Amino acid sequence: QGVMLLRGLARRWLSAGASTEEAMRRTLVAALDASKVVVEDVSGGCGAMYRLEVESPKFSGLSMVKQHQLVTQTLKQEIQEMHGLTIKTSLPSSSQA
Repeated sequence: QGVMLLRGLARRWLSAGASTEEAMRRTLVAALDASKVVVEDVSGGCGAMYRLEVESPKFSGLSMVKQHQLVTQTLKQEIQEMHGLTIKTSLPSSSQA
């Protein structure tokens, strides 16, 4: 239910003129309480491939695979339109032991 709401918000941001990168960034910040999100189109501007860096306390205790699954689930709709995606996840430095 929350993911559907976030997808709707992402669509509104896109229709309001925000870039795809900014819409994805906002969605990740909202869904994952992310303290840092970098979204970069690495396809030369056509939107086929993206590089993501996400830092979130919600990754605490999760394997890297589970962290990446959380990111891809959050951006499930957007990812359907992509040809490739690189994801780097981390915990905020204050969350690391």
